[in-house]
Amino acid sequence: MQSDAERSRDRVTAPTLSRRAFLKLAGGTASAALLSACGGGPPAPPEATRAPLAARTMAPVVQPQATAAPAAGQPPAPGGTAAPGVSRGEPRGQFSEGFNASISPVWLDPQEAQPQATPYNFFYALHDALVKHMPGREFAPSLAESYDIAPDFKSATFKLRQGVKFHDGSNVTPDDVKFSYEQYRGANAKVLHDKLDRIDLPDDRTVKFFFKEPFLDFLMLYGGNASGAGWVVPKAYYEKVGKDGFKRAPIGAGPYRFVKQAAGASCSIA
Repeated sequence: MQSDAERSRDRVTAPTLSRRAFLKLAGGTASAALLSACGGGPPAPPEATRAPLAARTMAPVVQPQATAAPAAGQPPAPGGTAAPGVSRGEPRGQFSEGFNASISPVWLDPQEAQPQATPYNFFYALHDALVKHMPGREFAPSLAESYDIAPDFKSATFKLRQGVKFHDGSNVTPDDVKFSYEQYRGANAKVLHDKLDRIDLPDDRTVKFFFKEPFLDFLMLYGGNASGAGWVVPKAYYEKVGKDGFKRAPIGAGPYRFVKQAAGASCSIA
């Protein structure tokens, strides 16, 4: 007959966990469950290997060839249709623009230019300059065929275009360029005159400016809207009618010519 001690040894003893082991087990189980819920778990097997893009061959892109318009009286070439020719007729009608200010006669005379944007519109329409701002290019040659600024900025040389005329039919000459600069009395006139040493006219198409010291801002002042010295006025006409007469009936070399004005109210150009 077994004693109580022997029967106790024959029983299967259930495993026991310490508090620390239990916490470790519980924490690991919770982490695994959380990762599984968030999309974790073992990585998916890799997809089948794809051929590199460089190995793929694509049909070459064929650029369409331009088709020239057929000559007058000739049928179009087979296989394509030429773009129709566009003819430009003469401008017609009248364009009116309103300003929120009185139109001052001084806006018609670049010799008295003020550092304002509105008068620049009138100068650009009625007059022309050796260089001026053009669409897509600043300080583009206009009355000048070409120009050169010396590397030391102490001189600037301009070559006039041939056959350019003022609205009265007189030629634009180097004398007109020199007169327009030396007699200028508008915005920034002082610095333009103080920096100038002399203006030489070696021939009937060349104007050469010499400065007392390097004049780095010359082109900006002469060819931009910071002054009006670059707009060329006809010397003979200006001296004949005087500054007041010129404001009443200006003559320039720009794309439009003066027609009439009602001082302070309207101005017509064509």
